[in-house]
Amino acid sequence: MFTDATEGELDFDSASEALFSMGNIHLLLQNKNAAMASFQRYALECGNPKAFYYFATTENDGTDDQIAYYSQAAQSGILEACHKLGVVELAKIEKRAGKPRTILDYGMARE
Repeated sequence: MFTDATEGELDFDSASEALFSMGNIHLLLQNKNAAMASFQRYALECGNPKAFYYFATTENDGTDDQIAYYSQAAQSGILEACHKLGVVELAKIEKRAGKPRTILDYGMARE
């Protein structure tokens, strides 16, 4: 149905938008691997901050890769990525044996 996002040249206008759209179409069709391929190429070759955010959403929750991609997007001003980093940090805190007692115990999640 769709061509493979891992092949072909990106030397045309709107190549990054095409990869973004292709990734969203694959997500709608519940084809996670193809969506990941599109978003990965969009992020790594086109360098668009929005791409790092969407690529992070295809990773497993709380993994180092997901945190790295959310961080890249957050540093570029994607507010949703900042929120997701806080959610990941909060999940880590809540998994610990001792529950937080003060606001300071929440560390980066409170930011």
